[in-house]
Amino acid sequence: MLSRPERPGSGRLLVRTVAVPDPGDLLERIPQPDVVAWVHHGAGLAGWGEAVRVTLPAGDDRFTAGEKWLRSVFDAAEVDDRVRVRGSGPVAFGTFTFDASSDGSVLIVPRTVLGRDGRGRAWLTTVTERGEDPATWPPPANPGLAAPTSLSWRDGSLPGPRWEQAVAEAVAAIRAGSLRKVVAGPTRPRIRRWARNCWPRRRTRRSTPTRSTRYARRSGRSATRSTSRRGRRC
Repeated sequence: MLSRPERPGSGRLLVRTVAVPDPGDLLERIPQPDVVAWVHHGAGLAGWGEAVRVTLPAGDDRFTAGEKWLRSVFDAAEVDDRVRVRGSGPVAFGTFTFDASSDGSVLIVPRTVLGRDGRGRAWLTTVTERGEDPATWPPPANPGLAAPTSLSWRDGSLPGPRWEQAVAEAVAAIRAGSLRKVVAGPTRPRIRRWARNCWPRRRTRRSTPTRSTRYARRSGRSATRSTSRRGRRC
């Protein structure tokens, strides 16, 4: 089940999208530091404030659960979209956990979303409840962020050149077909064992080959078996 939506009120959402002059840099128009954004080469969306949010429970169905919740919210909303382009109308921003067993996946519908297509067209979407005043154009001036007083850089678990070498070896293994994916973790030994020992060239007698668990044994985990499309053991 979904957790209870965190929301200022319980009325029906009123969504209104209107055309506005091209704002230029979207991030320069953000009136507050607490913001969500998806911007690429100057085009995209930037939103601030929260009309509604939901925290999704952990599980393999967290994406489906989020989609169902979002559809129920948008289907119940009263929408006046006078622009009708990709990104106009009701929009949500989401973040989902990588691990299905971890909590923390969240969907947010901002109160205000400023959009820009990078070709001169821009729009402003406001999300309110009945009786509330929508945001106006232009938004309040951006107070800007304070410049850091000092910056320092240092190596992590590996010095820079060693990370570059590890990545180059992983890329070469992928291009050679011996690896399909590499996840670079914080420590070097686990990356190296995975890259070098994951795919020995040996097949089982069965038509559907299996993966062994050399990496699992090295890391102290219990051994498991599963099928592999490439027919090589791991």
